[in-house]
Amino acid sequence: MARLAAELRLDMIALRVLIEGVILFIQALSLLMIAYFALLWFFRSAHPAARFMGRILDPPLAPLRRLIARLPIRIVIDLSPLLALLILQPIRSVLLWLLWKVL
Repeated sequence: MARLAAELRLDMIALRVLIEGVILFIQALSLLMIAYFALLWFFRSAHPAARFMGRILDPPLAPLRRLIARLPIRIVIDLSPLLALLILQPIRSVLLWLLWKVL
């Protein structure tokens, strides 16, 4: 019985570490997105940091850009980072709730 309890504790610790890692990844991605689009707003794509961040962020934002492009209205500014943040933040909130209330 003690062995089963110890294994269960290890499983809970592993799940907690995994959830904390995903939360940290979402936070880092959100901050990187905000920094990237602030750089684009002020420096366009000429800044080396903006080019580097673009190589990281453009692949995950591409599906959202295609989704926005299919809308019947034409939008002049790129709303894909805002949409990504609107998707990521509720996921982060649910994971935080799970982490602190359940685990």
